[in-house]
Amino acid sequence: MLAPALAAATLLALGTPSLDLRIADARERLIAESPWIRTEGVNPYDFVYRLDYLRGQLSAVTDAERLADLEREAQLELKLDEELLVNLCPTFAAVDGLDESFYNDDPHEPPDPVAFYLPKANPKTKYALVVVLHGRQQTETDVVSRAILHDLADRSHAILVAPWGTGSVLWGKESAAEIVAIVREMQRGYAIDPQRVYLIGVGLGGEGVFRIATSHTQPFHAFMSLEGALEPDDAFAAIGALRSRYVYLVGQSVTYTVLARNCVPVSYYPTNDKLGGIYQTDAQFQEAWNDMFDGVIRNSSSRECTSI
Repeated sequence: MLAPALAAATLLALGTPSLDLRIADARERLIAESPWIRTEGVNPYDFVYRLDYLRGQLSAVTDAERLADLEREAQLELKLDEELLVNLCPTFAAVDGLDESFYNDDPHEPPDPVAFYLPKANPKTKYALVVVLHGRQQTETDVVSRAILHDLADRSHAILVAPWGTGSVLWGKESAAEIVAIVREMQRGYAIDPQRVYLIGVGLGGEGVFRIATSHTQPFHAFMSLEGALEPDDAFAAIGALRSRYVYLVGQSVTYTVLARNCVPVSYYPTNDKLGGIYQTDAQFQEAWNDMFDGVIRNSSSRECTSI
């Protein structure tokens, strides 16, 4: 590993070209360095794909709010690529503000990217911790760059952590173990209130929330799924695990019905079925977030159950 000072100098060497040119340059450097990177067990084309997708998003977006989020995402992607090129793997305790690092809980596998957002420290208050699972055709830098999430994290004094995900099935058993390991690593590095640790997911990440809950409820005080369905294969185990936790559903009325009828304490925030994602469900998402942090269940199934 190279020294952090060298990594910083490399990052500064990006200069002031346009964002598109900087992304294009990072792409070509990743391809040129691919034999060296592969000796470290990293496939550079995983990161080339991310840059290509980001460039496509930047060229197509017209909404100012989305553009600002994409520009923050691009800065994180470029930082990640520079760290990859100089073989630098920062520690979680060194991240600050909107940041990116690598994590590896298996020495036989290459490290995975992890993105962060840290509000300003408050010595009188412990942090909350919110792990955010991205959806299909998203990355960890995508979800953690959203201004909506930053505002909520600042208000709740919550650290956001967004893993990239591992395994052949996104947010499967391989990812579940890594997510719990990341939570433990954050708890070692920061003053985190163990009663304010949450897992939320968007789209396919919302489905993953239920899958992870089947075997790893212990670190999490509550779960939120944004437009993510409870899959039939996960239902039996998830229902049993979630009866002792609060669940917040933005969209997915069928999933709400299943959970409520099976005595899971769940709040439901209806959305327009034709719309999806954080931008289109901003109001419902913020309401669900506030209720989650306040420990409020607005559609409690307890009235239908003798016990929870």
